[in-house]
Amino acid sequence: MPLQILHNMFLWIYFPIVFTIWAPIGVLWGLLSPPFRHRAHKISQFWSKFVLLPALFARLQIQNDAPDFSGPCIYMCNHQSYLDIIVLLASLPGNFSFIAKKELLSIPFLGWYIGGAGHIFIEREDSVRALDSLRKSLARLKAGERIVVFPEGTRGPGDKMLPFRRGGFVPAAQSGVPVVPIRILGTRNIMPRGSVWVRAGNIKVHIGRPVDTKQISGNKKEREKELMSRVRQAIEAL
Repeated sequence: MPLQILHNMFLWIYFPIVFTIWAPIGVLWGLLSPPFRHRAHKISQFWSKFVLLPALFARLQIQNDAPDFSGPCIYMCNHQSYLDIIVLLASLPGNFSFIAKKELLSIPFLGWYIGGAGHIFIEREDSVRALDSLRKSLARLKAGERIVVFPEGTRGPGDKMLPFRRGGFVPAAQSGVPVVPIRILGTRNIMPRGSVWVRAGNIKVHIGRPVDTKQISGNKKEREKELMSRVRQAIEAL
């Protein structure tokens, strides 16, 4: 217990210092053209894997069942903790953008960074702005980029996933790009919802085989509903 207290005291000092240094750089690069945003993203990946996770005393295990392929896709992942963003940055290759709820912008340091680094925020209470976010997602997919969606929309209280929200499946059904299911285990134990107390622990990221959206037929709503069902089954099976 004394070691946990000392560890948390260290993190409460360490994280603000790291984010204070990096956030302004991410904001500046996020305002520039995509090559600069991509460079900022690569630094974020390095920073998450070799700076933040070691400081948390978190041991990361990655299992990747997805075949190597080029081109756009949508990563869809369960959501256990705010740490999931850091874990995915440390686990997934290449450039990608998060689709995240606007409330994350209010988180000191982390929200400032991911907003400035060019990630996409969705405002669920405002249908016009939500539609604009979905258009940005489609534009990035058409440009060959990859995006990350948490289909539950928020962190759940237990291991069982919450009902999926429709928003992330609109660009998936319309674009026809593959959806790659991902399951994260362990981040809830390290940083539970509603707590700032951090515990050491193991994190597993299981990347599943892609779901082919082009094989799903029917009208728009039927495709979205079927895709939601298939993705949920795929994540639960990991």
